[in-house]
Amino acid sequence: MNSTTGKKSLLSAAAFLLAAAVFSDSPETLYKDGFESVVPGRAPLKWGRAWGSQGKDLFYVSSERSVSGNNSLMFQRLDSPGQWGAGIRLPSPKKGIQKIEFKFTLDGPADQTCISFEIRDAKQGGLRLVSTSMKRQVLSVYSPVKSAKKKKNSGVLGRISNDRWYQLSFSLPLTPEDGDSALCELTDLATGKRTVAEILFRHPNAGLGSLYLNFPPYTKNYRVFLDDFNVTLKNK
Repeated sequence: MNSTTGKKSLLSAAAFLLAAAVFSDSPETLYKDGFESVVPGRAPLKWGRAWGSQGKDLFYVSSERSVSGNNSLMFQRLDSPGQWGAGIRLPSPKKGIQKIEFKFTLDGPADQTCISFEIRDAKQGGLRLVSTSMKRQVLSVYSPVKSAKKKKNSGVLGRISNDRWYQLSFSLPLTPEDGDSALCELTDLATGKRTVAEILFRHPNAGLGSLYLNFPPYTKNYRVFLDDFNVTLKNK
């Protein structure tokens, strides 16, 4: 082997090792859904009523609005006094940082659109790990964990305007070795403005269980569209 060939081989090997290192640092996709595989008007795959009385409220795959592709998942809140939630079971690895992210938009009267997202663990009964709340169109995030170190267990993510798409993501450490804080991010896709809240996190007993989309009582006549649902895992 001449010196030129040897140098080329070394360069090729170095490039391969670099590519392998970059690849190994990339998050692993555990689940993703853009709702393209379901015919509009039909029930979404994997999603279902999780609790409460759905009444006449609807949720199905819709082609009316989307971020990418043609479809999204639509929840339609009618004139209903009840409260309920729809959910999806999450993959449940035992370690690493699990990220759940999706895009959503609201349609309806600003004084009525009021939803919350929450994530529970896989243990029977599903302890609440992290949740959001919306009051006067301001989205906040909360963890039930309290700490003597006075670390925050809540934060404000920002004001939500109807008819605009946002991306919401939760990066959650599954074990104490992976960290003790959850990173919650809200991005306005129209402006690119991103707000981050770092809050204390209760590690799940048996991996993550479900994500719920909840509808509080006495809210009516609005819709929620959800698209590009994605779950990834990154190990240290």
